[in-house]
Amino acid sequence: MFTIKGIELFEDGSYLPADMALVKSLLDLVERDFTQERDPKIYAMYLETTIKLLNKCVAFYLGKTVHEVIEQRIHQEALKLLRGTDLTVKEIANVLNLSDASWFSRCFRKYEGMSPVECRKKLRSVI
Repeated sequence: MFTIKGIELFEDGSYLPADMALVKSLLDLVERDFTQERDPKIYAMYLETTIKLLNKCVAFYLGKTVHEVIEQRIHQEALKLLRGTDLTVKEIANVLNLSDASWFSRCFRKYEGMSPVECRKKLRSVI
């Protein structure tokens, strides 16, 4: 992708709308910073936009809020660590920069319907 006169283009020259470019930029930032930064307003500030506009664009393209995008990325990383490492739940919480392992476990259970330990057993039995 490259920019001509402020308009972002794909390598083949097709146009990338500004709102789509904003969502792509958000996803790139979340990927880079999700373990350190969790506040959607900070991401909006980095992208030099308002949280209202950012949420509107994210909802249009992804069907969720900025907060949900961040939570989903944290959850994906937790699943990856549960599947691929022998780290304890407390160690995974630390890797994800979460201050409380019990809070992490409660949130994980809400999202997945089972504890991190149960999920690890299930993930490893599938392999």
